[in-house]
Amino acid sequence: MRPIVPMCMLRYRWKVIHFFSPLPKKYVCPLCDTKLKYFKPLVHPLEPEGYEFIYKDREFETASEENHLCPFCMAIDRDRLFVLHFRKVFEHRPKSLINLLDIAPSLPLQKFLKRYPFLRYRSADLHSPKAMDKVNIESMDIYAEGQFDVFICSHVLEHVERPDKALSELYRILKPGGWGIIMVPIMVGLERTLEDKIHIGEAERIKFYGQFDHLRLFSKQDFINDIEAAGFKIRQLGVDYFGMEAFSLAGIEKNSVLYIAEKPEQIR
Repeated sequence: MRPIVPMCMLRYRWKVIHFFSPLPKKYVCPLCDTKLKYFKPLVHPLEPEGYEFIYKDREFETASEENHLCPFCMAIDRDRLFVLHFRKVFEHRPKSLINLLDIAPSLPLQKFLKRYPFLRYRSADLHSPKAMDKVNIESMDIYAEGQFDVFICSHVLEHVERPDKALSELYRILKPGGWGIIMVPIMVGLERTLEDKIHIGEAERIKFYGQFDHLRLFSKQDFINDIEAAGFKIRQLGVDYFGMEAFSLAGIEKNSVLYIAEKPEQIR
């Protein structure tokens, strides 16, 4: 029987290999500021026959398979995209405290955000014991209207039964003039969101939506329409906003887009 190697030892061994690699350091992780020779690629789990994703020959927006994971802080590509934005927004310290809600939090991103002394950080998740609050995003009654200045809701809406209710709740808890990051897996070129209640088994959900616990696969336009229907104004920040050099250094694909949902100052 082969001995079980602790994950921390595997990570340490990878770092040693990375350190002595002859390749030049051409990347910088924006979360931990480590200069890197390469990021770790995305490793797809082996799926049994009959679980093949029907769109596997097409690409997702904002997804890097080659430059997926920072080996030092474990930040994935979309974490790094978020931090590029936070660094821009928080370059100058705000005059007042900012209440931020992080839904389904990423640990590396959480650690980064807690560095800012002017952020009142709060995390929420329905299942994770590491989150501060146990919350169903479709009914966030524990939070008051307009309680938060900023929220992060990344790769959550594809899991919930009623994304329209979730978006309505996000709008409610955000104060006028506030903003949030909303991200979902988006298949490039898909004309409409794929969602069918008959797909209830793991094999069918992997086949049509790309993951066993996803309830839909979003198209770009339907995703934007859903956010705007909740009352938000939406901004799409891509390579033209951040710059190709920033994307390249952080190992972010050039087709990546950060979706910022803004609640208007004056609500009709």
